[in-house]
Amino acid sequence: MELQNRVSSDSGAINWFVQRLSGLVLLILLLMHMWIMHYSGGEEKILFDAVIKRLSNPYLKVVDICFLVLGLYHGLNGVWMVIQDYIKSATWKITLFSAITFVGLVLLVMGVVAVVPISKEWVNLP
Repeated sequence: MELQNRVSSDSGAINWFVQRLSGLVLLILLLMHMWIMHYSGGEEKILFDAVIKRLSNPYLKVVDICFLVLGLYHGLNGVWMVIQDYIKSATWKITLFSAITFVGLVLLVMGVVAVVPISKEWVNLP
C-alpha cells in the first residue's frame, strides 16, 4: 500500500482542534449553568418561581441558547467525525450528514422554543 500525500485541509486537524475548543467552552458554560441554576442562593432558589424568574432573564436565555447550540455542535460533530472515519461510501456520507443536520436542526428548534417564551408572568400561576 502506497502512502498518499494528504493536504492539511483533508487531515481533520481543524475539526479535531474545534472539537477540543468547543469541549472546553462547554465545560465553562456547564459550570456557569450549574452555579447559577443550582448552587447560588440556597433551597428557595430551586423552587419553580425562582427558576422561572432566573430563566426569564434575557442574558441567561442567551447563555442557555449558546449552551444548546454549542452542545449540539459538539455532539453532532463528534458523530460526524466517527462517520468520516468508518464510512467510505460517498452516498452514505451524504445521507448520514443530511440526517445529522436534520436531527440537529430539529433539536435546536425544540430547545429554542422551550427557552425563549419563558417569562415572569408564569410565576404564581394557579
